Amino acid sequence: MKTVLAVGLSPGIQKTILFPDITAGGVNRSRSYRLDASGKAVNAARVLLQLGGNLIQCLCPLGRDNGELFMSLARLDGLEVTPVWTGGNVRYCYTLIEENSGTITELVVGEPVVPSESPPVEIFRAELDARLRHTDFLVIAGSIPAPWPAGIYSSLITGARSAGIPVLADFQGAELRRCLDSTVPDIIKINAQEFLATFTGIDPTEIIHDDELGDLVASTSRSHGCTLIVTRGLEPTVCATPGSVGFYPVTPVKAVNTIGCGDAFNAGFIHALLAGGILEQAVEEGHRCASANARSIRPGSILD
Repeated sequence: MKTVLAVGLSPGIQKTILFPDITAGGVNRSRSYRLDASGKAVNAARVLLQLGGNLIQCLCPLGRDNGELFMSLARLDGLEVTPVWTGGNVRYCYTLIEENSGTITELVVGEPVVPSESPPVEIFRAELDARLRHTDFLVIAGSIPAPWPAGIYSSLITGARSAGIPVLADFQGAELRRCLDSTVPDIIKINAQEFLATFTGIDPTEIIHDDELGDLVASTSRSHGCTLIVTRGLEPTVCATPGSVGFYPVTPVKAVNTIGCGDAFNAGFIHALLAGGILEQAVEEGHRCASANARSIRPGSILD
C-alpha cells in the first residue's frame, strides 16, 4: 500500500444545482442540489480513495468561518484532511446544470482578501514536511489565491524532490514557470489552452494542428526533462516524455457534469503508476476515471 498526499491552496465548497433549463434574466427554480468538499487536489484525492488500494491524505488551508462545513463534507467521503486554519471563508463554487440542453456553467466565487490576515505559510510548510516523511507520491493542484506568496508551490516541490518523492503538478502560468526555473516536477498535467498560454506565445483560442501541438509538447518535455500530459477534452490526449510523444484517443461519453474530470484523470493516472503500470496504461486509466466522473452529478467521483 502506498501513501498519496494531495495538496492544494484552493479548496472549495461545491454546490451542484440541477435545473431543467435556465432563462437569463428570469427566475429559475432548481430541481435539486448537492454539496461537496471540492477543489482540484480534493477531487483527485476522493477519486483515489474510491479506486482503493492506497492511503490517501489531503493538506489544504481552510477559512475558520466555514471550514467546519468543509471538514464535515470531507468526513462523509472518508477523506483524511489536515486543515491549516486561516481567516475568512473557504470559497464557494457553483455548478449550474441544465438537464434539457446538457449545458454546464461553473461559477467560482473568490473570497475577498483580508489585509490584516497573513497566510500561515510556515505552518503549512511544516505540516507538509511532517507528512512527506511518510508519503510515496505527491500531487499539487490548483491555483494560488491571494495573499499566498508567489513561488510557494515551487518551494513545496523542491522539498518533495529533495526527499525523493515523485510529484505530479496540475497548475499553470507564472507559478508553473517559476517551478521550472528551480525544481521541475516529475509529471506536469495541463490542458491544451493552459499549455499554450504557459509555454508558447500562441493565442490559446487559436486552432493548432496535431502535428504542431505534438512537436511543441515534445520539445517542452525534452527541454525540462519531465513527463508532460496535455489533455484536450474529447480530442486525443498528448503525452510526452523526454524521448517520445504519443496521442491517446478519448472514448466519448454522454456527460452529465464535466467538473472534476481533469482531477479524476490525475487520480487514475497516479493509481495506475503506483500499481506498476507503464505510461500508456496510466493514461488509459486516467481516461477511464475522467469518463466515469463525466457521467456523475458529483464532481470528483467515479462511483455516483
